[in-house]
Amino acid sequence: ILLGLVGTLTAILLPTEISFYEPQYAALANGMLIFVSCAFQGLAPVIGSFSDRYNSRRPLILIGAIVITVGLVGLLLSVSSGDRSQASFFFFCVSYLILSAGYAFLSVSFAGLVADFGTLLPEKVGTISGIWSLFQIIGSALGYIMQGVVLPVSRDNHEFYYFLIVLVIISNICLLHFLPRKMLKVETTEENSNTTQEQDDSLPCHTSMFLTLSEWYSSSLYSSFRYVILSRFLFYAGLGVFSA
Repeated sequence: ILLGLVGTLTAILLPTEISFYEPQYAALANGMLIFVSCAFQGLAPVIGSFSDRYNSRRPLILIGAIVITVGLVGLLLSVSSGDRSQASFFFFCVSYLILSAGYAFLSVSFAGLVADFGTLLPEKVGTISGIWSLFQIIGSALGYIMQGVVLPVSRDNHEFYYFLIVLVIISNICLLHFLPRKMLKVETTEENSNTTQEQDDSLPCHTSMFLTLSEWYSSSLYSSFRYVILSRFLFYAGLGVFSA
């Protein structure tokens, strides 16, 4: 729900607030902010690699959630000044970029939990992914309803910021309390270990955190993965154009 709510900031809150600062440059400023925030999403493979190297998803998820809170507080302070000056606009932009960085840490590390549960409960990984997607949809719907109907965004009304900050703080407490401290691992028997070793021997050996270009384009092992990544890229490219 937290990820879905933060995602609605780009759709409603960001362009609305920018129009209060510089209406004649609202589309340009909005596009530039989204473009820069995409750079943080471009660091997703690096963030994912760090998340895999830890024995727990917990640190990066909590860092992301706390950074999102800092960014939200910065947004609230910048729009609460009332003067809508260039200084407050700059503070607003910086706060949004801080929030985008936290969103990258949180979303990438949290996505790794689905794979962790897939290792522990492979027969339930589809169910877990479906539940995760359902909560993202609920979060987005809640964000749109709260911003558009219940707590509309206006020049002098900042109730939605308070609502979202409180929800983020509650989410942080829940993450701190419920999130497993260690990555879930499956202990295998000696026979299973030998089978796994034989399978691993047939896979390419990587000395770096990323696949080489030749493996990406030529190996049949990653054909399905390539299709998923490329189709996801095309989907979000179209979605971004539509949102803009």
